[in-house]
Amino acid sequence: MVETYLKRFIEMVFMNRLLQGFLAFCLLTVSISACSNAPSYKDGKIITDDPRDYLLKPVDFDAADNFYIPENDAFVILNEMAIGSLGKEKGEALVADQERVVGWRVHYQANKEDQDGPQVYLSTITQHQSAKGAQAAVEKYNSAALYPDGGWIVEDVDLNMGDKYLVETGATEDSQGRRAVTYRIEFAYRNSSSDILVYGLEK
Repeated sequence: MVETYLKRFIEMVFMNRLLQGFLAFCLLTVSISACSNAPSYKDGKIITDDPRDYLLKPVDFDAADNFYIPENDAFVILNEMAIGSLGKEKGEALVADQERVVGWRVHYQANKEDQDGPQVYLSTITQHQSAKGAQAAVEKYNSAALYPDGGWIVEDVDLNMGDKYLVETGATEDSQGRRAVTYRIEFAYRNSSSDILVYGLEK
């Protein structure tokens, strides 16, 4: 059930909106210097849109009132926060290798525990200085690589998504002994990387 929802979400909503928006923006003849907060990029195939434009939104769900954003669970992830979460040495290496600029995350929680499909959606968008940095985020700093003891399994799935992508799954038991599953897709497109996670009971 969770896998069905994830594939449907990716194929019908998110990728269409993300790719269309990215491509449309890249066709605009607007110089980087016109964007007040845009950093200096190293290649011409960059996206300077506000990353928040590509986060999951209520309109992307079949029924917008089925999910809510828990308090303080839509937030910016600054480089300092990324470094702090991994430790100085590992965090600074991540920021440098990824040429990381800024990231944003939003968390949606199901209103009812017995609701069909996932109980949790996490959507994260990160902006990088180049496509190389975004691809490094997927290749070298994906969840399975960062947290080798986290139980992540890298799946052999052909999604033909973006420039680089990775599909990961995990499984745990909740407090009542019910099996819960997590599906995660991390992918890079131009100088942006995305992390989409869904979690719910296996049923």
